[in-house]
Amino acid sequence: MLRSQQIRRGLWFSATGLACLLALLLSDTWTWRRQLDRSAADLLVRQVASHSPQPAIVIVAIDDQALSNDTGFGRLTEWDRSIYAQLLDKVKGARVIVFDMLFTGANPAGDQAFAQALAPLEHPILAVSRENQSKQMIEPAQQLQTGRVVLAHSDIIADSDGVVRRIQTHYDQSGLYPAIALASAQAWWHLPAELTFEPTATTLANGVTIPVNNASFMLNYAGPSQTYPQVSLLAVLNGAVDPAIFNDKIVLIGSTAAALGDRYTTPTSPLMDGVEIHANAIGTILNANALREQSPAGRHGILSGLIIALTLIAMIRRPWLLFSAMVIGTSVMVISAVSGLQQQLIRIDLASPLLAIGVTGLVMLLVQNNLQRQDHSQVLDLFAKRTPPSVLNELLKAAERGQLKLGGERREVSVVFMDMRGFTTLAERLPPEAMMQIINTYLDLIAKALIQHGGTLNQYAGDQAMAIFNAPVGQPDHAQRAIRGAMAALTAVVAFNRSAAARALPAQASFGAGINTGIGVVGNVGAHERFDYSVIGDVTNVAARLCGAAPANTIYLGPDTLAEDLGDLQSNIQTIGPLVLKGKETTLDVAAIVVAE
Repeated sequence: MLRSQQIRRGLWFSATGLACLLALLLSDTWTWRRQLDRSAADLLVRQVASHSPQPAIVIVAIDDQALSNDTGFGRLTEWDRSIYAQLLDKVKGARVIVFDMLFTGANPAGDQAFAQALAPLEHPILAVSRENQSKQMIEPAQQLQTGRVVLAHSDIIADSDGVVRRIQTHYDQSGLYPAIALASAQAWWHLPAELTFEPTATTLANGVTIPVNNASFMLNYAGPSQTYPQVSLLAVLNGAVDPAIFNDKIVLIGSTAAALGDRYTTPTSPLMDGVEIHANAIGTILNANALREQSPAGRHGILSGLIIALTLIAMIRRPWLLFSAMVIGTSVMVISAVSGLQQQLIRIDLASPLLAIGVTGLVMLLVQNNLQRQDHSQVLDLFAKRTPPSVLNELLKAAERGQLKLGGERREVSVVFMDMRGFTTLAERLPPEAMMQIINTYLDLIAKALIQHGGTLNQYAGDQAMAIFNAPVGQPDHAQRAIRGAMAALTAVVAFNRSAAARALPAQASFGAGINTGIGVVGNVGAHERFDYSVIGDVTNVAARLCGAAPANTIYLGPDTLAEDLGDLQSNIQTIGPLVLKGKETTLDVAAIVVAE
């Protein structure tokens, strides 16, 4: 392949790769792209979830039975809050007690009993919430804010696609309201209320650091819904649950009743109760395994690296190699994403790299196919009428593999020249139209014979034909092929001269041939707009001189051709002896093969 052509095709691959990179980077802000990344990452989180809940957490569930008028206490908003005082007595062995429910408004019948039950607890946690419109905090009834009660927000905010992946670390309104998870962890570790909030991390008093982004931290879900153990509130109140299971635990009290609608979509479950989301949030902090999001720079770096790698591999122009690179790249990305999630707690956006591999790989395969078609077209243009089908097929295969070197290479070849005897005399006495008819008739016979034996017909020059053997496709027996092709051509000429078709011509002709073997430079010769496949070197000059010296129906063979393994052709060879060729200072040992008339 010409160097300028290689450069052009390299630029074409580079421009295609750059276009793929720009398209993927520009689409990074599109909603469907971000949703695709989130969904792929959620799938990965779901697959590698530990299914091992934090053992310090127990959920007391306000289920549908507790809301039943027959088996429970009816509507939750109408409950006598002394029920919670009874519940606190049952779970008093717990280290931390958390109510994931809002106690707004007064409840005269039960607030006093509830407040008295809260008072002796070390750090009971009651939920608050922020009103969406006014941004005002909704707090429990004032009578319940007694003793060492901690107020912590219970808000669960889903991402734009409706999936809960993170929890807001705190609200800083008229006071500081940490998330239930943070307040629970502080109470579990008996820490003071101090929290250090920074743009990328929240630090507790004991030094535990939680990675944050936009004042929220990403949950590391232990598994799907009901991964955390739950006991029914009614069962606890009725004494059907051993109080020992609450000893030295974090007890979360919240709704699991379908009627209350406190359910959300999470990466690990299509529906999960809000109280269990808080349990996963507490577990994330206690286990110090909050997930971190992949940075935009990291995501873009991976995309760029993948596209550059695929572009460079595509330049090799082996479709199987590019396809293998796509498979390997996909495998490496999946393994890296799993390893990053498990070992580094990084939630890698997997969809974007896979999309980059798929889009870039397919586009590059199309480019390779287009260039392959161009190569086929080029080969067909150069050789279709000059080579046998078997050689042409090999040329097309070599073009597919990118192994066709048309720019010039040194190799051993056997060159055949054949020209008409008495051409000048005939040309003087016959009109040009008659000479054209004669030349075309005989050269057609010669060309067919040479091509049939594997020769690449190089050129016609007046009455002369030239063929190359062992190029562009290798032929170990190229010398034998050249001799057999020349013998077949002369035999065809002799046979034709005996036919009625020859007698119908204005005149008959005979030919001589010269064959030489040696090292030459083969490749395209000419300008970019018009070139031919040929061989340059002394091997060509000697073959032409041998042809000029050979009598009619005779093939002159050069010494290097005679040095080749000629097999049974040796019996046809006659020694001529030293011969001085035109333009040569030294003699050459020449032999001949005569084709009988």
